[in-house]
Amino acid sequence: MSGGYSYNGWPASDDSSAIGVNRGFEVDGVTFPGGCKSGDVETVFRYLVEQLDGIEPLVPGWCWGYEYRANVNNPSSLSCHASATALDYNAPDHPNGGPAYGGWTDDQVDQIRDLLDYLGGVVDWGADFSGTKDPMHFEISGDAADVARVATMIRNQEDDDMALSPEDKDWISDTVTNAINKALRVDTYIVTNDRASTPNDVPYSFETGMERLIRLTSGTFVGETGKPHDD
Repeated sequence: MSGGYSYNGWPASDDSSAIGVNRGFEVDGVTFPGGCKSGDVETVFRYLVEQLDGIEPLVPGWCWGYEYRANVNNPSSLSCHASATALDYNAPDHPNGGPAYGGWTDDQVDQIRDLLDYLGGVVDWGADFSGTKDPMHFEISGDAADVARVATMIRNQEDDDMALSPEDKDWISDTVTNAINKALRVDTYIVTNDRASTPNDVPYSFETGMERLIRLTSGTFVGETGKPHDD
């Protein structure tokens, strides 16, 4: 078995299980053949790729991950791909050896710079290599402690995004209550526009009101299309 370290200092091996590679790494259904190192590295790379996808959409079949091999631009050292700490993004659009920002627009470059800054310097971009430029390539540059710190930041942000504040809960409660009240109330707009409505002098039953709620929130009335009531 061959091992060693890639030039960023991470353990490399031709046995992916020895260095904890997730061979099934994918984002939004797009796979990165070979995968990437699981754990904190995967957390950072997943966030990186999700953001890059918003800058330039992922192209299936154009992205690459772990591969035990020498560095293409410096064969005397092991590639970061050999330690599963590098990804190539939409490779044909951003070829190795071309211009520094080959295939990326000025606006995209600015967005990538902001993204890398957010990641606290633990990811390097091949566009910034001092020698041959490789604008498809992103690699881990921090050590395990640095990557763990950024991965924790990402996970905490995701937890915060999922958590409901008291204001969120109040808004949801008020919105649902308001929708139910409207669904159970006789309303001129409903009577005029909804063929399933009751006459003005007949209140909705609870069952009918709930059916109204479903139609109002979907924006579709029986037999015709319309818009829900404005709140």
